[in-house]
Amino acid sequence: MRLIERERIDVVPLTAVLLASVSFFGPFAALKENRVVDGQIIRGFELLGGGLGAGVLILGALTLVVALSGGGGKTRNLVYSFAGVACLWITAVLLVRAGALLGQAGEAPRVSPAIGFWGLPGASYVLIDHSRRQAPRWRSLMLTVCALVPVCLIFSDGRGAAISVFQEWLERQDRFLDELIVHVRLFVFAILGATVFGLPLGIIASKNKRIERLVIAFVDVVQTIPSMALFGLLMAPLAALSRAFPLLRSLGLRGIGAAPALIALTLYALLPIARNAIVGIASVPLPALEAGRGMGMSRRQLFWRIKWPLALPYILTGLKTASVQAVGNAAVAALIGAGGLGIMIFQGLGQAAPDLILLGVLPLILMAVLVNRGWELVIRRAVSPGLLGEVL
Repeated sequence: MRLIERERIDVVPLTAVLLASVSFFGPFAALKENRVVDGQIIRGFELLGGGLGAGVLILGALTLVVALSGGGGKTRNLVYSFAGVACLWITAVLLVRAGALLGQAGEAPRVSPAIGFWGLPGASYVLIDHSRRQAPRWRSLMLTVCALVPVCLIFSDGRGAAISVFQEWLERQDRFLDELIVHVRLFVFAILGATVFGLPLGIIASKNKRIERLVIAFVDVVQTIPSMALFGLLMAPLAALSRAFPLLRSLGLRGIGAAPALIALTLYALLPIARNAIVGIASVPLPALEAGRGMGMSRRQLFWRIKWPLALPYILTGLKTASVQAVGNAAVAALIGAGGLGIMIFQGLGQAAPDLILLGVLPLILMAVLVNRGWELVIRRAVSPGLLGEVL
């Protein structure tokens, strides 16, 4: 019997199979009378049925065989892509089937995702992301479209009417859209502000070791301060300024609201932007600079024609990191009256309503993924292919 070579085993899909098994053997959904009760737990395998159950077993076995057998790269990617999309479709089918059980559960009006529910979407993300890295761009786009189809179908023709998160959204549709716009505005303006200050600061610091130490020390200290503590530190001086200068109050600069939130988010975003600018410029090879000087380039020409293009992968990576962090940090700003999706999260926590928490958390996750993917596209477009390996 041929022994499987350890180095040829693909470990990532094995992790995805374990995640998917959590959905089938763990609590998949709960039939609830209202948002706060525990409800009747339904496991994933109870919703499968004969045909779908057989299909799940075949798909899982095929994924395991391909991961363990060391097959060709194209075969692996096709299997992983199909399995990843199938996981999302199966999730939608199981959730709809759980909703169909409501008529058999007395007065229960809603279906809430339980902890095991997240296994299948997690497995889908792992498989699609794993296959996407080695697939052409057109296949990545096709995978994204195929993965979004179940989400659209599940809310068409009333199939998703019983899903608890969807019910929470229907009750707060206008408020949700307003807070979503506020959240996007917060993190976008924070990143713009951090870029305006952080990039020049990093470029200046890269030319002087003393300034570099001061800049790194400052951004490191800011990053170590907890977000709520930083918001609190900013509230008192901003409130004093608004009282001393009424014009600032009329412009929106107050102790609570968007002003302290934007300042805090901008300060948090400075670390990856400034540090990556410093590291990127410092990593420019000395022979490249000497070649530029030998060609008679001025300092400005050396910067724009040699330093900037070679440091661009690091700079864009810093912007990507800061943007993804700002999406999550902006949720905390709701505690000081800045608004955003954090409103839903903290209201859900206060009311012990997991469904309302999910209404704020799920868009945050999706937004962070989209921002990350968007910056990856920008990096692929803006950076020379020979330098992409350093950042992607």
